[in-house]
Amino acid sequence: MAVDTPGPDTPTPLATEIATGIATHGPMRFDAYMDVVLYHPTGGFYAAGGRAGARAGDFLTSPEVGPLFGAVLAAAVDQWWDAAGQPSAFTVAEVGAGPGTLAAAVRLAAPRCAGVLQWLMVERTAAQRAGHVDRLGAATGLPGHGEHPHRTPTRTRTGASASAGPSDGGGSSWCRSPTLPDDVPIDVVVANELLDNLAVRVLERTSTGWAEVWVDVSDGAHGLVLVETLVDLR
Repeated sequence: MAVDTPGPDTPTPLATEIATGIATHGPMRFDAYMDVVLYHPTGGFYAAGGRAGARAGDFLTSPEVGPLFGAVLAAAVDQWWDAAGQPSAFTVAEVGAGPGTLAAAVRLAAPRCAGVLQWLMVERTAAQRAGHVDRLGAATGLPGHGEHPHRTPTRTRTGASASAGPSDGGGSSWCRSPTLPDDVPIDVVVANELLDNLAVRVLERTSTGWAEVWVDVSDGAHGLVLVETLVDLR
């Protein structure tokens, strides 16, 4: 089954898969469609082609421009650590970490709390998480997983304990996870442009009231075309 999409490009396997599924099972709500096109494990935007967060890609965010953004965040992390009473372990979760550019900039800035810092990069896409290993040698999960780091610290201010994960030599540990853990206390949650990447439902005001946008297929000149359709909410 061919899929006709706007423009001269050949339809992608993912477009074909989506259209085939809709033709078989019926229209797809927009948030489900958005989730697939962003996060499909092989054909999704963040998994395929390296088109996100690079100068030659489709967009560039502040961490990719240069190290200044990371240096400012490193200073903020120190302030938060001070406000918490300079605990013996301090955990920051970066949600939507991409390939780890911001975390790498924070490490380069060498915050004062580096000796006790645990930085968890939460990233849904496996292709992006691979960058955490390449840039930072990140481990999977946090050191002392399941323990409260302030009561049973995995680090001291003078260096890493035997149970700690990969370190930059100054005591920090750099870890990765596809989800934000619910059994590990987190001191700070950081999210840069995360809302742009969350699947959303779309409503449209019509002459008869509110309707919801779904994705359907229609016959095109060369096969199926993905089109919007409105579902009345009354």
